[in-house]
Amino acid sequence: MEQIKAAIRNIPDFPKPGIQFKDITSLLADGELFHRTIDLLAARLCPGPGAPASCASPASRPTPATGKPTTSNTAPTPLRSTPTLSNPAKKS
Repeated sequence: MEQIKAAIRNIPDFPKPGIQFKDITSLLADGELFHRTIDLLAARLCPGPGAPASCASPASRPTPATGKPTTSNTAPTPLRSTPTLSNPAKKS
């Protein structure tokens, strides 16, 4: 819990005086810490059997967008080539 708190920066008086902005960028950048945070929230918000679908199992949760490339078991989709239009008036 302390690691999670340490990863969330507190920016006082942003965007205006009296507001405490919580920057979670560093939490999102650390995949392991992010997933532990999700697990902690799921345990508190979705206790017991019969939890709603929004409390999915850890295996089905997405990885946060951190700008890092992801690995996949599927081959990339090939790019389609743009067909060239022939000019019927021009004979070869």
